[in-house]
Amino acid sequence: MELKQKQYLVIQDYYSRFLEVVTLDKTSRAGIVRMKNIFARHGIPQGFAMEYGFSHRTSSQRFSQSNCETEKMVDIAKCILYKSEDPNLGLLSYRCTPLKSGLSPAEL
Repeated sequence: MELKQKQYLVIQDYYSRFLEVVTLDKTSRAGIVRMKNIFARHGIPQGFAMEYGFSHRTSSQRFSQSNCETEKMVDIAKCILYKSEDPNLGLLSYRCTPLKSGLSPAEL
């Protein structure tokens, strides 16, 4: 996503709604490095998908309505970045806030 003339990489876990937001420059190399860092902490999604028997699906960039959950997470990420003096504190607050299940994204 882009916000205030900065590029961000937004990664979401659908199950827990855990959100990762990192700054990014416009090179694919920077994106790869950031994603490797996130996957080093949380694991590689493809391996997890194979282990648990589900498939990865993508949606068209030109038809964002087909992926409303991801679009909602981008909106949440933008709100966090707009409202928080410290984006890390904003993400921490989001990750610790209980969802409808009673558990927070960090707990899930």
